[in-house]
Amino acid sequence: MLSATHPNPGGKIPPMKKLLLLLFALSGVLTTAYAYTHPGIPLTIDDLDTVSANLNNEPWKSGYAALQADGRSSLNYSMQGPFTTVSRNPDANLGAWRNDMQAVFNLARMWYFTGNTAYAQKAHDILIAWATTQTTFGGVEASFDLGDYAYRYAGGADILRGTWPGWTAADTQTVQTYFTNVFWPNVALPGPVMTGVPPAGLPEPPRGRASRR
Repeated sequence: MLSATHPNPGGKIPPMKKLLLLLFALSGVLTTAYAYTHPGIPLTIDDLDTVSANLNNEPWKSGYAALQADGRSSLNYSMQGPFTTVSRNPDANLGAWRNDMQAVFNLARMWYFTGNTAYAQKAHDILIAWATTQTTFGGVEASFDLGDYAYRYAGGADILRGTWPGWTAADTQTVQTYFTNVFWPNVALPGPVMTGVPPAGLPEPPRGRASRR
């Protein structure tokens, strides 16, 4: 079921590998060896179109109703941030960041399902406000929230980038900088993913940058 919080029609959070791929794609660190179409993770155009075509059929109908009922899907939602600093353990401005990132994902989907550009504009404005304000994501458990909410902030951005004509190259650069400089340093992953240095016996990872729209 496509609910307010779950990203796909099956109601399952995608595996961390897919979340990382999305973060890589949007932050520009994927190599040219990979082809990537926006939107792609956690929702593809086919996923979004399947839901759009079944808004009056179960189980999509109930899932869409849940999405609509969430206050963070509303054009009347009041952004709770942005703040320069967010932290988990100790917590600082964490609830505001969580709610606003959920709103980005919800509003981006509402744009696609309704065709009302006001939803896309609101999702865009919330994301860009945070991207141009937040400078740090701290706390000893920062990586947990960055992983848990990856499909929300990155999934929302990916829908906007791939489907909304109002998204610009400048927006892509702003969001890439935000993900790369604020989020990525706090995704605590060991080994070659974080350092770029493969374990002994494995080849060097390919170099370069992802192609951009």
